[in-house]
Amino acid sequence: MIFYFSGTGNSEWAARQLAEQLSQTLVSIADDMRTPSCHQLEADEPLGFVFPTYAWGLPLLVERFIQTADIRGVGYTFMLTTCGDDTGRTAQQFRTAAAARGWSDASCWALQMPESYVCLPGFEVDSAEKEDRKISTAKQRLDDIAAAIRERQRNVSDALPGSFAWVKSRMLRPVFNALLTSPKYFHTTDACISCGRCAQECPLHNIQMSTSSPSRPEWGSNCAMCLHCYHTCPTRAIRWGRMMEHKGQYLFQRRKKR
Repeated sequence: MIFYFSGTGNSEWAARQLAEQLSQTLVSIADDMRTPSCHQLEADEPLGFVFPTYAWGLPLLVERFIQTADIRGVGYTFMLTTCGDDTGRTAQQFRTAAAARGWSDASCWALQMPESYVCLPGFEVDSAEKEDRKISTAKQRLDDIAAAIRERQRNVSDALPGSFAWVKSRMLRPVFNALLTSPKYFHTTDACISCGRCAQECPLHNIQMSTSSPSRPEWGSNCAMCLHCYHTCPTRAIRWGRMMEHKGQYLFQRRKKR
């Protein structure tokens, strides 16, 4: 069984590739958190988690899900995290959370995928050529990861920690989560056409369209900062803070059209 969370589609694509190769059931973490279920694994069935790296760590909702999900019969456990560059100490964070549930010897992999975080200076989506290179490499790497999972390789640590991993995950991540993840900084420009696509496609159903005229999106508190709303906006009217003007957009399923 593979649980996944995805904002712009990278992790969903990777999870679906693994699920197909391993003949595993795929479950959306966002959906399961809205309507929790008991998940009973069959004998020797692997338990996998696929998710993006946020601020060199686990997305907070993924961390909460691992802590609280009703999953039984767990034997072999693994994680696959997607990232634009590196993951810091995401693997160690996952292992700590898994061990607290009694899921030991977890294997951890990372997969470089196209960039999607654009909220701060110096962060931008990749060029179309770089997107294609990353995805081509990712397809080959997923074959190797699937083979390792079939063999039930334990304690694998191949998660692209990068340089200064401890600083990024233990010092920068808490600051990022405390100061740079609030949905209150989302707003729209006059380019908004009130189409409602952001509300329709939000993975966490955190956006509602206002009843005023013209109708505008309003963000609730249940935000993962996945930026799907920004990347799906047809007029690029959505902003977070003041630093996103002239930034690019990226969704996995639309990457060929950019």
